Amino acid sequence: MTNIQKRFNDSVAEKADWQMLNTATASFNTRKLVIDNNDRIKYKMTWFFRGFLGLFIIVGLSGLFEHKAFVLFIFLGLVGFCFSSFPIVFDKKRNLFFRGRSSELFMDYVEINLSEIYALQLIGEWVSGSDGGAYNNYQINLINKESKRLHVACYASNKKAKEDALILKNFLGVKLWDLT
Repeated sequence: MTNIQKRFNDSVAEKADWQMLNTATASFNTRKLVIDNNDRIKYKMTWFFRGFLGLFIIVGLSGLFEHKAFVLFIFLGLVGFCFSSFPIVFDKKRNLFFRGRSSELFMDYVEINLSEIYALQLIGEWVSGSDGGAYNNYQINLINKESKRLHVACYASNKKAKEDALILKNFLGVKLWDLT
């Protein structure tokens, strides 16, 4: 028996990949889990992240009259909003998990039936930044019966990742494999 199979006593867990998926990370939480009602849970951008991206736009606008290079700050802020505001939704009425918008050109739209979700995977790693800084990063992924993974969200806080993973576990009625 492998360590994973011993820990979770599940052959699907043994076959699953346990390395972090290659996704964008941050040293702060960029999204928060919001319970719409008993049938729908979604992720929304945090106010801190909105402010962070908005700061780029404000800096760009305030410096625009001094130098045209400040247009870059405006552009970065707007692109950040476009690529970070996509929906991540668990909807029991429609029996769907979806991430993204089907109308977007540059973002993959993903949609699966909630009944296909076998388990939630919570994993973490130490991320080294290019500037020499480092931080912990945690990731929640969906796992199907064939051990295929689908990324849901990243977290900077292990506590918040565990809290949200438990909410999702209870909402979906699936197993939670916590390897943090």
